[in-house]
Amino acid sequence: MAGRIKMRAAEKDGGVEIKLLMRHIMETGQRKDAQGNVIPAHHITLMEIAVNGTVKIRSQMGPAVSKDPYVHLFVPGAKKGDMIKISWVDNKGDKEELEEADNKTKEELEKYRKLIEDSNPTEFLIADGEELWKKPAGPKKQSLEKCDLGKGPGVLQGAYAELPRYFKDANRVMDVEARLVYCKETLQGMSAKEATANWSKKGSDHEKLVAFIASKSAGMEINIPMTDEQEKIIYNVGERLFYHRSGPQDFGCVTCHGEAGKRIRLTDLPQLNTVKGAQESMQSWPAYRVSQDSVWTMERRLIDCVRQMRWPEPEYGSDIIIALQSYMMRNANGVALKPGIKR
Repeated sequence: MAGRIKMRAAEKDGGVEIKLLMRHIMETGQRKDAQGNVIPAHHITLMEIAVNGTVKIRSQMGPAVSKDPYVHLFVPGAKKGDMIKISWVDNKGDKEELEEADNKTKEELEKYRKLIEDSNPTEFLIADGEELWKKPAGPKKQSLEKCDLGKGPGVLQGAYAELPRYFKDANRVMDVEARLVYCKETLQGMSAKEATANWSKKGSDHEKLVAFIASKSAGMEINIPMTDEQEKIIYNVGERLFYHRSGPQDFGCVTCHGEAGKRIRLTDLPQLNTVKGAQESMQSWPAYRVSQDSVWTMERRLIDCVRQMRWPEPEYGSDIIIALQSYMMRNANGVALKPGIKR
């Protein structure tokens, strides 16, 4: 009888931690059925674990092991991306094997991303965002074309790559979304409520405008400034927030993003307190999220993370969210932006 194998593997402490659930009846040959007849022995006799085709662990198993054995082990020297193969054979010659399913899943997700990359749905929002940028709106019937995103009024090239940054006219460090709200209020005469309306809704004006502005920095390196004292303060606040744990679950950003090898379901979680992890993550926002069929901005992603940690939900454009962005974006300095596709 061929059984089943379920496996979870995660990089940890210089190797890979593997948890296995092997479906097998594991009869010892010593039990009797209701009629008093001995139930024949039927159990796994040999289990092997191979990494990239080389057997690393070989274990003899006897009839004393319980039904559906659960095995927890560690393979030194293995790492994320290695092909792990689990196999067993029982005393009747039945066999079962499984290659590391998470690697296969990751590969399939990458294939899907590449398949739709040339027709990224974000392109439609970019076109809509350009229209909104140039369209007169608000009580003043003005466009956003004179909005200063840090490079001068109306200059878009490279602006997103240098945000968040300090703005003297607002006396505040702002990300792209907070700055857009400011420009809607000052240039177009909107109230704060009007300027932030429907920010979290799929296909909102905010998503479209951010997608358009970010597209003008595609291929440019992230270069978050740290020249003004306020920029240094907000970065330090963001760093402290990243490591701060709170709420009913004692969660913080560091819980999911403070060490390598963590994941939620099929998603590998970037280690955002390192340059490599921050660059891998921050270079691709705003991003089209396949699972949500919508484009998410960085603010929306962070506010949703805070909500999932069961912290009080911060306001759109709040200093808390801007501080976290400043910390993570600054850590990602030097990598080229390529707003893309995520799960």
